[in-house]
Amino acid sequence: MNESGPVAHLSTAKTWRGGEQQALYLMQGMKEKRDCFVIAQPGSPMAEKTAAAGIRVEEVKCRCEWDIFAILKIAGILKRNKAAMIHAHDAHAVTIAAFAARLGGGIPRLCTRRVDFKLNSKWKYNWGMDRTVCISEAIKNICMAAGIPESKLPVVRSGINLDRVRNLEVDANAIKDELFGEQKKRPLMILNVASLTDHKGQTYLLDAMPDVLAKIPQAYLVIVGEGELEYELKKKANRLALDEHCLFLGFQDNVPELLNACDLFVM
Repeated sequence: MNESGPVAHLSTAKTWRGGEQQALYLMQGMKEKRDCFVIAQPGSPMAEKTAAAGIRVEEVKCRCEWDIFAILKIAGILKRNKAAMIHAHDAHAVTIAAFAARLGGGIPRLCTRRVDFKLNSKWKYNWGMDRTVCISEAIKNICMAAGIPESKLPVVRSGINLDRVRNLEVDANAIKDELFGEQKKRPLMILNVASLTDHKGQTYLLDAMPDVLAKIPQAYLVIVGEGELEYELKKKANRLALDEHCLFLGFQDNVPELLNACDLFVM
């Protein structure tokens, strides 16, 4: 192992969510002190955003976590770059990194666990990883319950770049006018930003809105994000007669501006 070599980051994500943003923060901070590069899906947001941040990108198509062609190609990349270690940033990347690291020189393997789902394949983290970084004590406890030794489970909480929000000059009224129309007077903007998946719970937020509107008729719910439940959530909003008070904006790049403009953020 070349201990002075670069750190390889592996992401198999094809979309951009909180975990990918955290990985980018890590790489941006790391590149000031140590060489690193990312292995990402071709044309993915991860490949594009890391390249824009001045981080070297190796594009490898990963079809699934058992993609032998991707594993062999990544092993070659690790050898060619004399990587010191590999850091996997999603569940599929864990399996690929486990095998590629062994074939690519037996380098240390690290992953970050950001979700509190029950582990279905503890072998990936026991056999496949030398350390699993947990972003909370709750996630650490879930990993321990699955049989992963505590000694392999350091806790490192996610960082938040508050300057992305603090240093913006935002005209909240102009944003509200654009979203709701200038004729809406003193609208109360309720904002939710998350992928539209079951564990994010937007369905309960929609359930609450009729009660909110009964007391605050000028309330408007803005949901930012995309996911497999988009159609079902829109149907539910229609069924609850929320069409005039619920906006689905899809994926947005201007979340800091929306955070500045909203009156209440709900997660």
